[in-house]
Amino acid sequence: MRGMQNFLKILVTGVLLVMMGGVNAQSIEEVRSLYNEGGTASQSEDLPLAIEKFTACAEMCETLYEQEEDEEAGTLLEQLKGTIPTLIYKLCMEQLKAKQTSEGLATAYKAKQVAQDYGNQDILDKTSKLIPQVHYKVAAGFYKQNQMDEALSELDKALAVDANYTDAYYLKCAIYKTQENDDLLLESTRKGVAAAKAGNDFQTEDKMVKLTGGYFLKKGNDQKAASQYDAAMVSLNRAIEIEAENVTAYYLLTSIYNSQNNWDQAIEMAQKGLSFETEANKARFYFELGKAKFGKGDTAGACEAYSKAAQNTDYAANANYEMEHVVKCQ
Repeated sequence: MRGMQNFLKILVTGVLLVMMGGVNAQSIEEVRSLYNEGGTASQSEDLPLAIEKFTACAEMCETLYEQEEDEEAGTLLEQLKGTIPTLIYKLCMEQLKAKQTSEGLATAYKAKQVAQDYGNQDILDKTSKLIPQVHYKVAAGFYKQNQMDEALSELDKALAVDANYTDAYYLKCAIYKTQENDDLLLESTRKGVAAAKAGNDFQTEDKMVKLTGGYFLKKGNDQKAASQYDAAMVSLNRAIEIEAENVTAYYLLTSIYNSQNNWDQAIEMAQKGLSFETEANKARFYFELGKAKFGKGDTAGACEAYSKAAQNTDYAANANYEMEHVVKCQ
């Protein structure tokens, strides 16, 4: 019985070896056939069929090369690693040109993945640049239609591929400004400015700074006018965080601190504002600085500040009054 079992094992093994040899012999012929079919489809601009045939050919080449070290299969595989991602990218571009955006995006992601798998850096670079641009274009369309959630979703997809895509950050800032979502506006601006600095994108950085800084400045000014001083200070400090030389924000903060008898903070804000203000507009800071100095008990400092404010005709009358009747400068 044992002898019969051994005989059957030997017989089965022999049959399998013969079968495997036949499969391998047949496979290299099939590889050539698939390669030629892919080439014919490519020449006739049937890109989906060419991609299908070349992909099947590549899979078979990889198996043959790994199992049998078939040199022909290995050579063809290396050629296909360049050809397949390029054809998928070409198909993607044709779909996008035909305004088949969803299909084009799906194909672009496929091209990116295949390029990454095959080590095709050229196509990987192209798709990594293309995909965020397409998502941004889709987001801009949603933004114009006031579909903000859909726009934000597309922008997040763009940033998932390119975390430094500054255009996406700018549009997110515009959306959050429209929604008056202060926290997310500030967060997006921080990230966007950092990305812009890293990429030397000074134009987009400046746009974000002006958009967000201007938003918080206006909001702080409105809150101050409504006597909402605590809220105004939060907004104005955010304006300064984004735009360090926002002189009007410094001036408004100086005024608020003076109204609260917080002389030290008023003096600090006035001095910072003066460091950025143009010479022609410094009088407003000197006038507020005079108030703060006098409130703190620094008569000499108050007189000096009011004296400088009085050099501007718009502030001369009030500054002279303070010096003569309030501080009683000598």
